[in-house]
Amino acid sequence: RGTDLTIAAADVTGDDYGIVARNYGSGALTVTATGAVSGRTGAGIATYTGPRKAATIVLNDGASVEAALGVAITNDAGNSTVTVNTGASVTGAIQLGDGRDSLIFDGGDFSGVTAFDGGDGADDALRFGAGAAGMLDGDMVTGFEAVRFGAGSVVSVFDTLVADVSVEAGGALGPGASPGALYVDGAFETMVGATLSFELGGLMAGTGYDVLDVAGTASLADATIFEILGFGGFVPTIGNSFDILVADDILLSSVSNLTFDFAIGGFWSASIFDLGGREALRLEAIADSVAPVPVPPALAMFGSGLVSLFGLGWARRRKQRPAA
Repeated sequence: RGTDLTIAAADVTGDDYGIVARNYGSGALTVTATGAVSGRTGAGIATYTGPRKAATIVLNDGASVEAALGVAITNDAGNSTVTVNTGASVTGAIQLGDGRDSLIFDGGDFSGVTAFDGGDGADDALRFGAGAAGMLDGDMVTGFEAVRFGAGSVVSVFDTLVADVSVEAGGALGPGASPGALYVDGAFETMVGATLSFELGGLMAGTGYDVLDVAGTASLADATIFEILGFGGFVPTIGNSFDILVADDILLSSVSNLTFDFAIGGFWSASIFDLGGREALRLEAIADSVAPVPVPPALAMFGSGLVSLFGLGWARRRKQRPAA
């Protein structure tokens, strides 16, 4: 009672659990792994502290956690913080139970995770930090009230996230899956310098091109970067339009304060479009990348390359990059 419990492990294989750590005293519980940890009939790592206590699990470079029955990491009703650092990986489900839980992939490999479960507690957060990269099925994320994409993360997400979602400065979120759709059931927010990446491969939202659909309010900070990529050799023609972001309400200071990187090439306009009860950030192709065109007086015009809109009728042309 009153004593911290710290477990540092390299390679561990258990007939039942890999590591079981129980601490019902008032001290802190910490499990740190640097090697392969696996369980057979039980979890790879399981922590038990009881309610109102906390457990910390850290996977450092070289650590891998898995279990034959699929539950890699689990925690009981206590609060927990699980951090998967660069060079570490998790294979199987992560189930964090009740309490206030934080699951952080700070460069760690999440491609083998089969379930991201924050449990029944409040204020549970899933965060992707520097170096975290890959594809995430939003349907595998449950029990987290917040999902955050931090600086240095580059993550594509498809299906549905039931959480409040934020993209921080230096973080990059790609809605959909080459191409596809991401549905957010909650609030959505970007911060200054966040990046949203969309692929255009056809005219149908969610199948031809990426779309982010928010069942709530989408708040876009000034200098949010919209990266617009080509897919499958698709070339938009004049008049093609793409509602890349749809929400119950879109909050922003001005479309002209957003930043657009049209790697797909061409000249485009961007506007907030009323869908009759919902709103969309709509892109429309208004010219190709070869022939100059007159400046329409009612359109904010811009070409390929990284640009911001500073007013109506402004255009800048740069060399077109190959479609992704």
